[in-house]
Amino acid sequence: MDYLHGYKNEEQDRLEKQASFLQESIFKNVTLENYSNLLELGCGTGAQSQIILKRYPKIKITGLDISSLQIQKAKNNFSNTSNSNRINFKKISINKIPFDQQTFDAAFICWVLEHSSNPEATLREVYRVLQKNAVIYISEVFNQSFYLSTITPSIKEYWNKFNQLQQQHNGHPNIGIELGSLLKTCGFNNIKTYPLIIHVNNSDAQKRMKALNYWKELLLSAKESLLENKLIDNNLVANFKNDFDSLADDPKTVMFFCAFQARANK
Repeated sequence: MDYLHGYKNEEQDRLEKQASFLQESIFKNVTLENYSNLLELGCGTGAQSQIILKRYPKIKITGLDISSLQIQKAKNNFSNTSNSNRINFKKISINKIPFDQQTFDAAFICWVLEHSSNPEATLREVYRVLQKNAVIYISEVFNQSFYLSTITPSIKEYWNKFNQLQQQHNGHPNIGIELGSLLKTCGFNNIKTYPLIIHVNNSDAQKRMKALNYWKELLLSAKESLLENKLIDNNLVANFKNDFDSLADDPKTVMFFCAFQARANK
């Protein structure tokens, strides 16, 4: 599993802003009131964990991630906080969850399977450690849905290279649309899927600008990896930034993106 965005401080800060920006969309259909022992796979810096703990004051979380840097940042974020006794962070190896069968009664996975080289193996391992009737929520990307009312050559090339890099790292930029089938294959039942839509235009100028700025930051967070892999050059980066800023300043610009969320039981 390769994380194309990297683990620098700027990316860790971006993850926390992303969790806040997407909070209403991600948690609109999430219900965890009746669960007490949640597994969060790919917890990163704990940005989603903070939201879950605030929304569900009775739940406890075990956050797992393959990155030592992310786990350390997550621990630092929760040290000396009122919720520090409700969460435990642990570094893991890929597709190896160090817990017994039927340990957890719920699982939460957000923007993780897109980076997994073997999403089915990842989900089968989650299935193993869940109790009977446990609930799982997964949110994932469907990058093919990305739409801008005007796409310049530089934005189009940058976006294509962004997706190419993820595929070169054995990732899955369109896995969101496959969640239902993937859960069924791994033995889950009562499967439901929901679109998570970002659609902005000038009917709400502030929301439109916020969404476009979020998207620009998301794409630029992969800049270093794209440069290192020689998929782009600094000239393309400069043109992308200029073109995207121009589109953001144009009130006619419309943006649409559809991710997907799935809910299922073991």
